[in-house]
Amino acid sequence: MLPPDLAVSPMTDSSFYREKAGQALRLARDSTDPVLVKSLAEMAREYIARADAIDGLALGKDPEDDE
Repeated sequence: MLPPDLAVSPMTDSSFYREKAGQALRLARDSTDPVLVKSLAEMAREYIARADAIDGLALGKDPEDDE
């Protein structure tokens, strides 16, 4: 049996993606390479979108409604 904190996949929790977005933005802020900054910012946007999608599903929102 898994410990309680591992029983649920972290990828089903929006806080996991929000934390990763924050990490990507901190790395972007500290970088001097403009290509890397752009890539990390895009990665952060994708993580935030995933977190928002999870939060929307938790509220019973259909992700197809955003399109």
